[in-house]
Amino acid sequence: MLYTDKITIPANTSKDSPVRKRITINEDTIVSVTFYFPPGHECLTGASVWYGNLQIFPSTEGDWVRGHDSLITGELLWITPETPCEIEIRAFNEDATYEHTIYFYINTAPSWYVFSPLYLQQMVSILSDIAQVFRQPVRKIERRW
Repeated sequence: MLYTDKITIPANTSKDSPVRKRITINEDTIVSVTFYFPPGHECLTGASVWYGNLQIFPSTEGDWVRGHDSLITGELLWITPETPCEIEIRAFNEDATYEHTIYFYINTAPSWYVFSPLYLQQMVSILSDIAQVFRQPVRKIERRW
């Protein structure tokens, strides 16, 4: 599932009082988040993704994604604490003259779909190990009476 939206930030919006936009996610895994910063931003704007007081992207708390004519994607594979889950986009704008709009795209999926290839790979590895045990020659034990 792909959630798309935009957030418009007035001029002189500080990091301490960012504009906030809430999005309800209906799947239990956020696969990736992408931000598009159109030309003109000059890296004066920034955005981040939050769940409550937990910053989930960028992964370092206090960091912001910034851009100018750029598309920035973060691969998250973040499992939501509940379903549906409300997350929040926060954005600031250090431009003293112009408001700016950042476009964002949130790619989600059910965890069974995202992680099933990993489980399958682990099962194949385990079955391969078991098969290897049965391929070993059997040691003959001598009786000593």
